[in-house]
Amino acid sequence: MSKDETIKSIFRKINLKDGVSLSDFKKSLVHISVYEAQNQKNPGNSRYVFLGMYAFKGFLADLVSKYIAGNGKQLQQYLGNVFSNDRLSEIFDTLNLQKVVSLHPSLKLENLKHIFALSYLGFLYENAQKEYIKEISLKYFINTSEHFLPKVHALNTIEILKAKAEEILKQKITFLHSSIETENQVLFKTQVLLNLTGPIAEHSSVSQLYAKKKAIKIALKYILEKEAEKPEYKIFIEKQKIAEEEKQKREKAEKQKKHLAFIKEKREKREIEKEIKRKEAKEREIRRVLNKQNAKNRKASSPKTEK
Repeated sequence: MSKDETIKSIFRKINLKDGVSLSDFKKSLVHISVYEAQNQKNPGNSRYVFLGMYAFKGFLADLVSKYIAGNGKQLQQYLGNVFSNDRLSEIFDTLNLQKVVSLHPSLKLENLKHIFALSYLGFLYENAQKEYIKEISLKYFINTSEHFLPKVHALNTIEILKAKAEEILKQKITFLHSSIETENQVLFKTQVLLNLTGPIAEHSSVSQLYAKKKAIKIALKYILEKEAEKPEYKIFIEKQKIAEEEKQKREKAEKQKKHLAFIKEKREKREIEKEIKRKEAKEREIRRVLNKQNAKNRKASSPKTEK
C-alpha cells in the first residue's frame, strides 16, 4: 500500500465532524522541521501537537476522574503513566504512522514517535466526534492500563462495563433486579442485559450487593472474551508485546552500556593511579640517587685530618 493510500485508510477509520478534509489530516503528519529547513513559517503539525499535549490530555483526565478510583495524587500519577512517551510511542506503532509521517532527514523518527502520536490525538480532539475521542481514550489508555491503577478498589466496574459494551459490542447495558421470597430467606437476582441481544450474565444470592457484583463480573468476562476474539485486538496485543520486548532490549542495552562505561572509568582510574604511583616511585628513585651523589660529593670535598 502506498503512502497516500495508507493515509486515506487511517483517515477513513476516524469518525469525523462534518467538513473535515483529508488535507486537514495530512497537516498533522508533517513535522515543523520540514518547513523550518525551508525557512517557511508553516507551523506543520505543531499546533496539533499542542492540542494533543494539553487539550486531549485534559479530555482524558476528565475520563480518568470518572472511571478510576483514588485520590488526586494517585490519579495524577496514573495519568502520567498512561500518557507517557513510551505509551504514546506504542500508539504510533499500532497506527503504523511511520509509513505516513514526514520530518527533516537530520532528525531520528525513533525520538519523535510520541510527538506524532500527540499530533494525531490533537487532530482527533479538534476534528473527531466526541464519542470517537472517548472510544480512542478508553481503547489506548484506560482499558489497557490495569497495571497502573492506584492501589485502591480502582475501577468503577459499572462504567467500565458500559464503556466496554459500547466499544466492543456496540450495545448499551441495562440491569434487571428481582427477588424471590421463600419461607426462610429472600434471594436476590441481578441480570445484565444488552439492549439488542438480551441477557449476558446473571447471578442470585442472599446478598443483593453480591448478586450485583458477581453478575457484573460475569458480564465483563463475557465482553472481554468477545474482544479477545477480534483480529485487531490480537494484533494490538502482539504489537504491545513486541514494543515491550523492544523496550526491555533497549533498557538492557542501556544498562550494559552504563556497565561498560563504569568498567572503563574504573580501569582508567586504576591506570591513572598506577601512573601516579609510577611517577612517585621514579621521583623517589631520582631523589635517592641525588642524595647519594650529594653525600658522596660532600665526603670527597671535606678536608682530611692529618695524623
